[in-house]
Amino acid sequence: MSTTTISRRDFFRMAGASLGALAIGQMLPIKVAEAARLAGLIDANGNGYIPTMCEMCVWRCGVRAKVENGRVVKLEGNPEHAHSLGNLCARGQSGLMNTYDPDRVLTPLIRVGQRGEGKFRQASWEEALDLVAASLQQIKDTYGPEAVVFSSTHNLSQVQFENLLNAFGSPNY
Repeated sequence: MSTTTISRRDFFRMAGASLGALAIGQMLPIKVAEAARLAGLIDANGNGYIPTMCEMCVWRCGVRAKVENGRVVKLEGNPEHAHSLGNLCARGQSGLMNTYDPDRVLTPLIRVGQRGEGKFRQASWEEALDLVAASLQQIKDTYGPEAVVFSSTHNLSQVQFENLLNAFGSPNY
């Protein structure tokens, strides 16, 4: 196994960026909306279809996000996707609810009460990543890097998990 030398902070910045990218998969940020408009996928009124993929399970089916007035209003199967062939299951169609759920977590949260109490406080990404880094470093120092395992279901995150654990020194992916 080859090893790569990176700092602890860089390691967790990469981890945070990877996890953050996974977490916001169905959002339509301003830059994405503008890029879609420039590519001719969305008209000047903010209407059209954007090809994307479903994040509701490991299969990552091809999806067309229907956009009206700059807001995603429907997810449907992409007929040009080789796997889903225009089909999208009920779970995939419900993915839109995650985007607009009023109880959706938008920032990192740190538990301030006992486990199960449901007491959290908002934290910055830097604070949350530093906390995770310190916890993982403590595990590594106490038990060795092999004590850390990330599991993936062979979806698009597999390569990121492999790279992350390789940099950490763990063969467990």
